[in-house]
Amino acid sequence: MDIDRVIPRRIDNQGAVSFAEEQGEGNYDLVDEIATRVLAAGGRVIGVRKADIPREQAIAAVLRYPV
Repeated sequence: MDIDRVIPRRIDNQGAVSFAEEQGEGNYDLVDEIATRVLAAGGRVIGVRKADIPREQAIAAVLRYPV
């Protein structure tokens, strides 16, 4: 995840993202929220600069399922 970027959005309990454009009550940083949910599920999060993320996006993921 890009440690320098803030994307104000909201995620509900089912994982749906609300794309409100402004930081306001009920909105929070989407990247931080995704990182929090990954950590809560036992995943690993690595904070990097944008230049180190493929295609210079805010977040990238590698999904693996235990066999």
